[in-house]
Amino acid sequence: MTWRDWTARLHLPTLAVAALLVAGWWLLSLRYGAYVLPSPASVVVGLREVVSTGEVWRHTGASLARIAVGFGAAVVAAVLIGLVAFLSRLARGVVHDVLAVLNSTSVFVWIVISIIWFGLSNWAPIFTTFMITLPVVASNIVEGV
Repeated sequence: MTWRDWTARLHLPTLAVAALLVAGWWLLSLRYGAYVLPSPASVVVGLREVVSTGEVWRHTGASLARIAVGFGAAVVAAVLIGLVAFLSRLARGVVHDVLAVLNSTSVFVWIVISIIWFGLSNWAPIFTTFMITLPVVASNIVEGV
């Protein structure tokens, strides 16, 4: 391989941008202190600690469980909505209008609403996942039947 092939394969411009970002991060951490912006080295040390103790896998499992509950509930609700829309012309019109509103609602709106309603509990991410997934899945089911 030639030098040009190696540089193309290594994506040097991308690596240079990444190095500049890390250098900027390090300089900002010196300016603002570890409490406001920890240095890249302290983040790597913290990541190694969390991974070595197994804590990251416990938290990852809990997050995946919340996502699975929210997604599963949304799929069940979407199938029921699709069934109702299939059985009734009147319901199809109502479902179409409601799904149009839900599809146009921003993810950030659902995040804020879930935190207001549920606080920082397990139900907030479950509700957010449900409300983000429901209109997408329900729209596809209603259009498919």
